Amino acid sequence: MGVKTMKDTDNTIDLWDEPFCGTGALPVNQTEFSEQYEAGQQNVRARANHADSTLLQDQAKAYALKYASSVIKLGYVFKYLFCYTDVNGKPVYFKARYEHANFDNLPADEQEQIASKARANRHKWIRALSFNCHTRQWRLKEPDYTAAYPAGNGKKPLYRLVDMVQADTAQSVYIFEGEQKADYAASLGLVATTCGSSGSITTTHLEPLAGRSVVIWPDNDEAGIKARDEIAAALQAVGCSVLSIDIDALGLPEKGDIVDWVQQRTNNSQTTTKADIEALSLIKCQVISGSADSRKILSNTSGNIPKGHLCEPLYSGGNDARFEILPHGIFYIAKDQHDNERAHFICSPVLVIAKTRDTHGNAWGRLLQWHDDERRLHQWAMPMQLLQGDGSEVRRELADQGVTISPERKSRDLLTTYLNGYPSDTFALCVDRLGWHGLRYVMPQHTYGEQQGQLTVFQQNSVMAASFYPLGSLADWQQQISQPCGNHSRLVFALACAFAGQLLEPLNEQGGGFHIRGDSSSGKSTALKLAGSVWGDPEQVIRQWRATSNALEGIAALHNDNFLGLDEIGQCNAKDIGDTVYMLSNGQGKARMQRTGITRPVSQWRVMFLSNGEESLAAIMQQTGKRTNAGQEIRLADIPADAGHGLGIFDPLSTDQPPAAYAEQLKQASASNHGTAGIAWLEYLTSNKAAVTEQAQVYIQQFMQDYASSKNGQVQRVARRFAIVAAAGELATLAGITAWQQGRAIEAIGQCFNAWLNGFGDGANLESRNILAEVKAFFEAHGSSRFENMQPPVMNDGSDMLQRIINRVGYYRQDDNSRAYLVYPEQFKSEICKGRDDKQVIKILKAAGWLILGDGGRNQKKETLPDGSRPRMYVFNNRMWEWDNEASAELSKSSGTGGTSGTDQQPQGLQPVPVQKAVVGQSGTGEISLVMSQSVPAVKTAVGQHKSLDNKGLSQVSQLSHCNNDELNSQIKNSRRAVL
Repeated sequence: MGVKTMKDTDNTIDLWDEPFCGTGALPVNQTEFSEQYEAGQQNVRARANHADSTLLQDQAKAYALKYASSVIKLGYVFKYLFCYTDVNGKPVYFKARYEHANFDNLPADEQEQIASKARANRHKWIRALSFNCHTRQWRLKEPDYTAAYPAGNGKKPLYRLVDMVQADTAQSVYIFEGEQKADYAASLGLVATTCGSSGSITTTHLEPLAGRSVVIWPDNDEAGIKARDEIAAALQAVGCSVLSIDIDALGLPEKGDIVDWVQQRTNNSQTTTKADIEALSLIKCQVISGSADSRKILSNTSGNIPKGHLCEPLYSGGNDARFEILPHGIFYIAKDQHDNERAHFICSPVLVIAKTRDTHGNAWGRLLQWHDDERRLHQWAMPMQLLQGDGSEVRRELADQGVTISPERKSRDLLTTYLNGYPSDTFALCVDRLGWHGLRYVMPQHTYGEQQGQLTVFQQNSVMAASFYPLGSLADWQQQISQPCGNHSRLVFALACAFAGQLLEPLNEQGGGFHIRGDSSSGKSTALKLAGSVWGDPEQVIRQWRATSNALEGIAALHNDNFLGLDEIGQCNAKDIGDTVYMLSNGQGKARMQRTGITRPVSQWRVMFLSNGEESLAAIMQQTGKRTNAGQEIRLADIPADAGHGLGIFDPLSTDQPPAAYAEQLKQASASNHGTAGIAWLEYLTSNKAAVTEQAQVYIQQFMQDYASSKNGQVQRVARRFAIVAAAGELATLAGITAWQQGRAIEAIGQCFNAWLNGFGDGANLESRNILAEVKAFFEAHGSSRFENMQPPVMNDGSDMLQRIINRVGYYRQDDNSRAYLVYPEQFKSEICKGRDDKQVIKILKAAGWLILGDGGRNQKKETLPDGSRPRMYVFNNRMWEWDNEASAELSKSSGTGGTSGTDQQPQGLQPVPVQKAVVGQSGTGEISLVMSQSVPAVKTAVGQHKSLDNKGLSQVSQLSHCNNDELNSQIKNSRRAVL
């Protein structure tokens, strides 16, 4: 056997020619060892003045053999020499590993004697080996990392660092316990490394993994799970998306690892490939948030922990009575009447990590941590006030989250004593609101951003439901969800909307919502679920409109500074929906009194919410006889689900799949790939909040310039909300989260904005149009029934015809070509202006020219009534019959939106003609004025709305619109409704 030559890409220096074969020991011939050692020494002396990488590798081989001579005599066999390098492949230090071939077969006393003499960890003897370039000497210790590895700032490099640097950042990095396991995984094509044991996590330079997707394969024992959790906490602190192999599903023996799993497959005549490992089931790593300093809290070590205990005992009750926190439970140890110690089981292990309080020194609590029976980590900042009763609320919450609690009353009382009395010198800041807190962003189970010297946690009376948890990798989410959605404007909008909530606070913007409206099976629910996949399982993240207003208030508070998805607006209480929209957008709940008479703190939030349903807000409110205010409609911008291609929410598909099948494929993908994009987004935002906010302003300004040229205040307000969504989409793209092309979010959301604008209009204020429509509707409904004719028809006998007017509001005066309505002032306020400010209504009516003013421009005019009285009345002329709400909106839309062309832009080919006014005919209600500022189809539409046009009027319109009389006749017969 000869010494292997290490290749530049091989980190493992194996002195034997046999390949890696799992955990079996390799035989060693001591004569052969001596020959190798001497050959190595000759090689070292021949090149003693060179300190390049090749020489270091050769020297390491020789000195690894030299330093192991004493342990070889004890039966240890040289197995591996592992090389740790910097990003350029230059060796930083080496690690030699020897194993005792027959250790487990020796008697226990002999095992202890051999391990003690070798200073080994039972059958393993592992030592670091480093070369000091200044003294030109080898040492059996780790180097000074500040000098040997400057990039690490005093920390050691990761194993196989060159592989990670050279690999595609979208490829997951697998972390194992041990170099040989990482080498085996790498031989299959995976990017693999190791962080060593749990005690070495804080001394390892993890920054090269920042932002990467990481999968941990822990050993199947308690120490392995502990190491996994600590590694996951450290990796999340540098922005990694962390998952773990579900080792419970592999059927491994105690302490089993990848080697044992491969051996099981080999025994079953199965080969193992990279794809086999990538197909393994993954679970979430649920770890307590915090910086490297805060992770010291989690280990709960002070140096006084008895062997086998999780933390120090709590003495309580005298006579050495104490609580012992052991891996299998918390026990109360007390002496009986015979002075014998008895252990009383209380519950499975629950650790008191820190004391919590708010910034004012109130709301004290305890930060608790525990594992359930499936080894999932749980955390709860428990308010101390819950212990001031019988503690049942605390026990219910702990039991619901996997803590096993003794049913005995004594045990329950002792649990309260333990939680109330366990000491901690560590303090954490608690907050009762999720979202932004300065430069930190607080989520239920994790806080992102600089911790500023102390851990920050979310504290409430119950454990937060596990909604915002990741599954899968960011790369898979991009490939299966984000990238396919990039071709469809509605889906781009939905995903970008999911990122937008976090920008509201930095931009100092108010929250608001969007409503995707469409027929059944148009894909609107798919869009909402895909948006939910940004943050977690869509089935849990997306909430229902079917809830009370109080419930929605609580839901909104839990989504502060975040995204809220609400499914099926048709299930909401139609009586409350208008107020609920105001509440969600304004970000403030109801003020409530406590029993003491003191007002409770009012819930507050900022949220970007996305709704869907088959009907609009206005249609739902109309079911109960209510009307929408402009404030409600602009707070919930209505976007048609149909993108204009007959495919529902989809733009033209690049696949032969039917839209329904394609939508189902995306929904299935979101069920197994979710939550990773939200984590990456929060890490990006908190990395430099000020710079991100500045860039968001740039994108918002760009969107407003491109799409929001209207000077209408309501349009500008909604346009800015669309702009925030566009900015979120562009920033997520800039952060490498969406995998879209830069500029795609602005383009797609611009199309959605234009679709909203097509339905809203851009000229007259929406509130003004609604008021005019309501006033006109009143006269249409009651023009004869509630108005008395001032010139009643004459009977044959010369007497006036008797008029029966019920609930009269005024009179009408009929001239040859028009009719004027006279309305009593009080009836005007109570009937026509019902539910509105009469001063606002008068202002709008005057602006529209519907009122005949009195002397001096008074709003009311003195009129002589049939009984001879001369009261002041509101007098309406016939101009209301010339006005049409839909036509007004359509005319306003064509004035230009400033956007780029797209599917949802104004229809092409309708070129405006010069503005002029013409009398197009006469009817029983007066002449009809038509502003010729539209295309020929618009003229046809306006004409079609007046059924009483005579041939003379039709001829005039034909001349004005440059089309023939027959064509307009056909138009009127086929359709008399306005369709632009």
